[in-house]
This record gives sequence, structure tokens and C-alpha cells, in this order.
Amino acid sequence: TMGLCFQIQRPVSKEEGRKLLIDCAEELLSQINTHPDFQQFMHEYPFTVKNIEIEVYVSTETGGTIYHPEIAIFSLVNGQLCYRTNTPENRYIFFSKEKETYKEALRIIEESK
Repeated sequence: TMGLCFQIQRPVSKEEGRKLLIDCAEELLSQINTHPDFQQFMHEYPFTVKNIEIEVYVSTETGGTIYHPEIAIFSLVNGQLCYRTNTPENRYIFFSKEKETYKEALRIIEESK
């Protein structure tokens, strides 16, 4: 597994976050699968979305915590996109968590064009 982590300091809509995850995944997979230097370290080839993890942490412009209904974490793990929101009552528990498959996310993006 190979992963990337990002932080964005402004609110991000679900649609924008979904597209960002998909675009990052496509670019990462392209780079990994077309560079022979990586292949010697790979147990599986070619890499697929099940072999990568991408997380995008969202905060306010000043670095503060984003709360529900704004999405605080966008992630792609094991071929599933996940959207999580925080609650001010307990910073260790997510207020909400939605999931969709990579295939569903691609379809939603295509339909929105």
C-alpha cells in the first residue's frame, strides 16, 4: 500500500472533495504503474485503488477544526471513499460518516458533467 496525506485550509464541498480524491488516485496510480523504479518494491502489479490510500484533512483558513455539516476528512481507503464530519462535543468521535465505492464516485462525477 502507498498513501498520500494532504491538508486544505478552507471548507471543501463533498463534490469538490470527491473529485480531488479521484484525480489524486488516478495520478498516483499512473505515476506508480508507469515508473519501473517502483516495480521492484511492489508485491502486486499493477497497483489499483485497493493498493493506495489518500486522506485530505480540512480545517478553517486559520487552521481551526471544521465541524458538521462541513466535511473534515475526505479519504480513499481500500477502494472506498469516505466523508467524515466532526462534532464539537467530542473531538474523538465523528458526527457523521458516509461511504461510497470508487466506482460509484466515478459515476457521480461523470453524471455531473
